[in-house]
Amino acid sequence: MSGGKDSEVRDNKKIVRAAGGAVVAADGRVLMMMRRGMWDLPKGHIEPGESERECAAREVCEECGLNPALLTVGPELARTIHLSAHDEEKHTVWFRMDYTGDPARVEPQTEEEITSLEWVSPTEALRRASTSYSTIRAVIEKLILQI
Repeated sequence: MSGGKDSEVRDNKKIVRAAGGAVVAADGRVLMMMRRGMWDLPKGHIEPGESERECAAREVCEECGLNPALLTVGPELARTIHLSAHDEEKHTVWFRMDYTGDPARVEPQTEEEITSLEWVSPTEALRRASTSYSTIRAVIEKLILQI
């Protein structure tokens, strides 16, 4: 799924390829975002010619205001599929990411309807994910196993 076409049509559904990340600070806290009233993780569409890892890092930095020089994309955590609000089937690859920058220096990308960003303990991330989308729960559960 790396690079290449960012979408295709299958069974009358547009298939969109995306990538995102679960970011962990040096102190072990996990970055979560509030988007459209739900706890979420940063992700976005893979651009033509962009690898999954490149996309994940770009989207995390854009949506959260992180310094890309201080972000390390680690191992793949999961691959998820969900229907978007536009009736698209979104195929997302998720990576663990480690951030060595100042956790206080984050900036939500409000044009993406992100209203807040919070660094929380792994236990709190799991609690918040339990009331979120099933795909986000799956990613956080896999991340917790690695922390």
